[in-house]
Parts: sequence; structure tokens; C-alpha cells
Amino acid sequence: MLLELLLYCQVEACGKNVEEASLALECLLGTLRVLINLTNENLPACQYVGSHLGMSILMRLATVGQLPNAVKFDVLLLSIGLLINLVETDSNIQDEFRKVDQNPTCPGSRMCMRTCTCPSRESAVSCLVSLYNYQLEKDDDETDSNIVAAYMAVLLGLLIKNNQDNQQLIIERLPDRSVNSLINLLQQFVHFNELVGEEATANGHASGQMLMSSSSLNNYQTKLENQGRTIGDSFLEIVDMLKSLES
Repeated sequence: MLLELLLYCQVEACGKNVEEASLALECLLGTLRVLINLTNENLPACQYVGSHLGMSILMRLATVGQLPNAVKFDVLLLSIGLLINLVETDSNIQDEFRKVDQNPTCPGSRMCMRTCTCPSRESAVSCLVSLYNYQLEKDDDETDSNIVAAYMAVLLGLLIKNNQDNQQLIIERLPDRSVNSLINLLQQFVHFNELVGEEATANGHASGQMLMSSSSLNNYQTKLENQGRTIGDSFLEIVDMLKSLES
């Protein structure tokens, strides 16, 4: 029901009635946060959400560009955060990614409501790499784009980990057919977060928080803190794994 609600909210958020669209956007973001809570280290919930239909819906949210610019960042980041939860909790979902087909430029018509029917479809893994490459190619220095790209790098790193099929598929589509861009982006983002934390500490604020965590992935941050780790630590673990592939 929550996955179906995501679809309904996305359609209504693109409607002409401003008041209804605004309510739909709030409901869309709230539903994504609820799903992130439900799938946090919860295997049965991840298996439900990580079904073929669930993956198709989440890929639609990540790719379809109909939403107003003001919320595209939050929707995309929350969708990626939910996908990270699924992959971390159930490694079998990595295989499901390759079974889902999605056009990275799908217009989001009603024909593609639950599963993409566009002629130019590719596996969800390839689609994520296309989205990642698009973020890298953006001609701007906006923090939002860098954050989205960094979390996409985390997701791609998790998809590569312990999965030879995903590893080959992803690396072949990365710039220069190398994981170097993933490594460099994650290292830069961890360094940037450290600088933000130092500045926050100097100004009397709490340090150690990722720039985006307060608005979207608080759950992920809290989970790591309970383990005595930070998101930066988690990012660096993925960096070490990616470096081992290059050696």
C-alpha cells in the first residue's frame, strides 16, 4: 500500500491544482521516510519493498523528472537512501536490480506507471550508473548535486561488493571503465564533511553530521552512530573495497 501510495502521490504532485500538488509532495516525502524507517535492518520489510514491483516503483521515482525542482533533490536522495537500506540488509536484492528494466529518461507516462514500457530500457543497475554519470557531467558546483552523486557512489559501491555480475556491468559504464571516479568522489565528500564538522564545532554546533542528514537520512546516521561509527566511516569502508579492485 505504501508503494502504491508513492505512485499516486507522484502523479498528483505533477497536477495543475497547486494545493493538491503541495499535499501530494508532502505525502510523497513522508511515505519515503516511513519506508526508510521500516527497512532499517528489517529483512522481511526489505524483501517486501525489494520485490520486482517495489524496485520498479523506486527506479521510477529516481528517474522521472516531472516533480518541481524544489523537491527533486529530496525525492531522489530519499529514494537512494531507501535503495541503500535494501541492498545493505538483503544481498539477494542486488540480483533483483538487474531484472528491473528502466529508461533513464522515462517521461513517466501512465503507460509506465508500475513498470517502464519505454523502448529504450536498460537494467536498473545500468540506469543507476547513467544517473550517476549525469550528476558528474552537470556543469555546476551545487552542493545538492555533489551530495546526490556521493550517495549514488555509495549505492554503486554496495552493488559492486560481492557481486561479480554487478561489478562487471557497473565498471564497464563508469568513466574510463574504472572505479576511480567513485573513489575520488567519496574521498572528497568525506573531506568536505570533515571541514563542515570542524566549522560547526568552532561555532558551537554539533559536529560529525553529514550535511544532508538532518533533512533526509537521519535514520542511516543514527544507525551508524549507535555502532560508534559515522557516515564518513561507512563511506571510507566502501572506498577501501573499491581500491582493492584497482590493485
